[in-house]
Amino acid sequence: MKTVISVLTAHFFVLSAFIWLASPACADSGSDYKAGSDFAKQVQSNGLNSLKNFSGEQNLPGYTDSPDQT
Repeated sequence: MKTVISVLTAHFFVLSAFIWLASPACADSGSDYKAGSDFAKQVQSNGLNSLKNFSGEQNLPGYTDSPDQT
């Protein structure tokens, strides 16, 4: 019985220490999520705008709208 109590006490201290050490990481994760979310909202349309504004003449050497038929 004394062994069970000592094992439970050891588990309590280990778990308490883990929670105490992990709590700052959990507290900071909310601000990290918000920063990532704000960044994603800022850049979410950049890919689509790049495709809409693509110009073959400006980006591809030798590009023509009407290539030679061979």
